[in-house]
Amino acid sequence: MPSGVAQKIAQVPNLVQIAKLGRSGGIAVRGGGKPGRLSADQQAEVSQAKTTYTQMRQKAPAEDITPELYYYSVLQDHLLYEEMKAVTDEMLKRQPNNPEAQELAAYVKSRT
Repeated sequence: MPSGVAQKIAQVPNLVQIAKLGRSGGIAVRGGGKPGRLSADQQAEVSQAKTTYTQMRQKAPAEDITPELYYYSVLQDHLLYEEMKAVTDEMLKRQPNNPEAQELAAYVKSRT
């Protein structure tokens, strides 16, 4: 597994909790409003994450959503909800009955 991936995947329980809180209307999490334009460094980080995701996806079993969870966490860091929608759609395609994937997808849907 590429370096940094484990750290991002470790954030998933927190991201699910954010999704639950964010959808219930309880609190604003990680700022509000639309994300601003990404800096060159941020764009590079997202681009690298997409490359890593693609490599992980090629090696992972079809039902494994670890690559999507990794990429989702990077996109969440930058509030890239439109891109997150495609990732959550892929998660649900691979694991339609996964409650965490369903929570993340519902959260993203509420943001787009």
